[in-house]
Amino acid sequence: MPTIAQAQKKDIVDTVVAAKDFTILVKALEAGGLTDIPKVEGPYTIFAPNDEAFKCLPKGTIEMLLKPENKDQLVNIITYHVVKGKVAGSTAVSLKEAKALNNEKIKLSFKNAALFVNQA
Repeated sequence: MPTIAQAQKKDIVDTVVAAKDFTILVKALEAGGLTDIPKVEGPYTIFAPNDEAFKCLPKGTIEMLLKPENKDQLVNIITYHVVKGKVAGSTAVSLKEAKALNNEKIKLSFKNAALFVNQA
């Protein structure tokens, strides 16, 4: 059983891997070579799409993005969901937008007890 100190050292990737609803995101992080990004100076907040969100994409999209030749596109999509800094859930629900790691603006909204990133 991990100690409190070990649990506090978990980064975003460790947290996502431990959660069972993010297996597709973990594959995408690995394919994009992004598993070390959270280990550099942070903190970071990820608006992490779960497996159900990924399954809403058109058929074949995930498989296409995981191919090595599409790595740049995959990295752009993933970093679009990451914001530098710690954004608490109570703050996220009131934000209208945030600046993603890929320097694009993310539009945020909170409806029906769910946080949406650009309508998703």
